Amino acid sequence: MKNIRSQSGSPRMPRRRALLLGAAGSAAGAWAGLGRAETVYPKRTIELVVPYTAGGTSDLIGRIVAKGLSERLKVPVVAMNRAGAAGTLGMKVVANSPADGYVIGIGGSTNLGIAPLLMTPPPYEAVRDFTPLVMAARAPFILVASPQSSFKSMEELVAFGKANPNKLNYGSSGVGSSHHLATELFTRSTGFKATHIPFKGGSENVAQLMSGTVDFMFESSSSILPQVKAGKVRALAVSGADRLPEIPDVRTVKEAGVKDFVVESTIGVVAPAKLPPEVHRILLTALRETMSDPSVRDAIDRTGSGAPPLGDDEFASRLKDDAQRWRKVIADAGITGG
Repeated sequence: MKNIRSQSGSPRMPRRRALLLGAAGSAAGAWAGLGRAETVYPKRTIELVVPYTAGGTSDLIGRIVAKGLSERLKVPVVAMNRAGAAGTLGMKVVANSPADGYVIGIGGSTNLGIAPLLMTPPPYEAVRDFTPLVMAARAPFILVASPQSSFKSMEELVAFGKANPNKLNYGSSGVGSSHHLATELFTRSTGFKATHIPFKGGSENVAQLMSGTVDFMFESSSSILPQVKAGKVRALAVSGADRLPEIPDVRTVKEAGVKDFVVESTIGVVAPAKLPPEVHRILLTALRETMSDPSVRDAIDRTGSGAPPLGDDEFASRLKDDAQRWRKVIADAGITGG
């Protein structure tokens, strides 16, 4: 058969063969593009911003996640402490970094959902300024009573509070802390008033509770469980969706009759907003693989927090819901930055 020539004089390929080769070329180009994207990111050290001082729960979890990510992405992932301003200083660094995947951070209930709401102007907005990736840990609070009190149940505490407005004192780790807001939500949900006494941190809270200076408080499970198990404070209820396996006889607040009351402290990994889709995919895949690793989950459990259920992708919606919930509590209670 004679070659079919185009008007320019070059041989012209039959139409069907040209279409097939064109489709194959497009597919090859797509794979090549994907391959190029994967070799471009990551190609250098990734900084994981930990917005608190070394040694705390967020720091421990950040270092566990950084190690797992580094093993999977084959580049160094370095946890860097950038503490200050209730965790907002470090989160502001993340929000203002280029959206290229080389600066990510540890964010959660306090530094994304609460602290910005108490600042004027807010340093950032959780939903607008970040790309939520995965939840790395979550922990409920435990409603605990002083051993000096007579309260044996949540119902007894609430009944006394209703009958004696503002005669009960409760402690927290500071004005606007997650402990403070959880207690405000609880007292408003159950219909009694109590006096807030803020302290400098969890250890002081517990000491004042044990001495009877304060009558009750919500404290993170990771901090207060040793004292509960030792009988030094009395656990009345758990704020999470489920009972804690360490204290299975202690009901949740919701089980005890406070409808829709589920409060948990969450910690997760975020990146700047508008992360490129391919970088987002690579980071997300590596983080999900990290969070599925039994050794990683065990390490997180040992910090006193629990790794979330596998396949739990609710971090983004949790941040949004938290911001709405705490904005209302802050406004209703008239809380200002401490």
